[in-house]
Amino acid sequence: MKRDYGANRELKRLLGERGITAEELAARSGVPYVCLSRALEERRPLYADELLPLARALGVAVEALLG
Repeated sequence: MKRDYGANRELKRLLGERGITAEELAARSGVPYVCLSRALEERRPLYADELLPLARALGVAVEALLG
C-alpha cells in the first residue's frame, strides 16, 4: 500500500509560507521535533492526533493540512 504524504507536503508549504522553523512549530504544537522532522522529510506520515495541534500552532483549520 502506497502512503499519501499530501498533508506532510502541505505542512511543509505552510511552514515556508509563514517563515516558521520545524523547531518553532514543535515547541508551539507539542509534537516532538524528531517526529515533525521525519514527517517533513516524508519518512513518516502525520498521524491524526498530531493534525489538530499542528493546525492550531499554524493558525489554520485541520482541513488546510488535508488539502
